[in-house]
Amino acid sequence: MEKELLKVINEELLSLGINYEYGEYKGELKYPYAVGEYSENDYQYESNITNGEFILIVFHRGNELDLINIKELVKQKFADFRKVVTGGTINVSYRNKLFIREADLKKMEIYLDTKTMKGE
Repeated sequence: MEKELLKVINEELLSLGINYEYGEYKGELKYPYAVGEYSENDYQYESNITNGEFILIVFHRGNELDLINIKELVKQKFADFRKVVTGGTINVSYRNKLFIREADLKKMEIYLDTKTMKGE
């Protein structure tokens, strides 16, 4: 279900107009841009549920309000997002964000909780 989860998150972020790639950004660099990372926290064999965390890392050299606007879009989209996919169900929910300033580069990490439930 990991591939399905990452595909759904990718589609939703792109639909919001976020300049995003998973893992490493390889496109033409245009700020703001974002990359994503995923990790599994817990797998429950009996119920086929996998809990995880997706981190959206957004980089920008412009106005901090641009980053806040991206955070608001993501927060709204993933307030309580659920989707049925082939093989199960995906839930994604906004948890929080962390803002980091590094010289003239601004970075924001947006944390999303994930849950995939494999169906039969």
